[in-house]
Amino acid sequence: MNIRNIDLNLLLVLRELLLEKNTVRVGEKLGLSQPAVSHALKRLREVFGDPLMVRASRGLVPTRRALELEPQIVELIKNAEHLFDKPKAFNPKESKLTFRIATTDYMEQLILPGLLARLEDEAPGCTVITRPTYGSLPKAEMEEGRIDIAIAGFYRDMPDNFYKQNIIDDNFVCAARRGHTLFKGPLSLKKYASAKHVLISMDGDMKSRAQALLKKQGLDQQFAAGVSSFNAPGWILTRTDLLLTCPRKLAESFQVYLPIEIKELPFQLEKISIVQAWHARNHKDEAQVWFRGLIKQVCAELSSLR
Repeated sequence: MNIRNIDLNLLLVLRELLLEKNTVRVGEKLGLSQPAVSHALKRLREVFGDPLMVRASRGLVPTRRALELEPQIVELIKNAEHLFDKPKAFNPKESKLTFRIATTDYMEQLILPGLLARLEDEAPGCTVITRPTYGSLPKAEMEEGRIDIAIAGFYRDMPDNFYKQNIIDDNFVCAARRGHTLFKGPLSLKKYASAKHVLISMDGDMKSRAQALLKKQGLDQQFAAGVSSFNAPGWILTRTDLLLTCPRKLAESFQVYLPIEIKELPFQLEKISIVQAWHARNHKDEAQVWFRGLIKQVCAELSSLR
């Protein structure tokens, strides 16, 4: 039988008839008149092809078919009522959720140590999985729920039903191997333009903000290599005379392990804003709100270190 043709409210009437065995009392409980309850019972008899409830000296008594239906109807209504229960509050300590982030290797290096340390303490059962993001927002994956959050500094305008939050601000500097001849004294525009550079380019277009600025002054930026990784350039610098224009925090992370020097740029570039972005499907999800807040806190701690 096609359930679309059945008024499921009839099951509520049958449940109460099985309990009360009286149409008047059932009407009082459900806010129906006695004739309305009797009409509902008539329709139930038609649906099930059975009298279901029959008159006796003390009200109504159920047929065998009604007694067979009773546990199924009770369970069905109970489950339907639970659909509208308030969901259980998210408890990080008890959660076994997996959070999926699309980001760059730079953000993995910068954020994950602090984030995983916090999860170890606050949500030990939770897992974080990251995957690369290449130059554009992974829109389809986020709409389908395969990615929860995307973190990068190259997401611009958000599509409809997407949100973003700024989590890190940084400025650009120039990095080179320790002892580089061009780093003796201040880095001039002439020195910068005379050097060859390695460019971090997620999509390989070999275009940079610095190059656009230099061209306005009749100069150009010469590239020896373009890489999709944020971490590889640090190692490249140690073996070459190339320069790298990159976020300050990235250059400073190189200095922890590599013989790298940092110079201020001889021109002003717009600051870089790292954002975390998410789809509307996760906007009010309690666990996702908590996790985004945790990322924001970890990034705030990073900013306070400077």
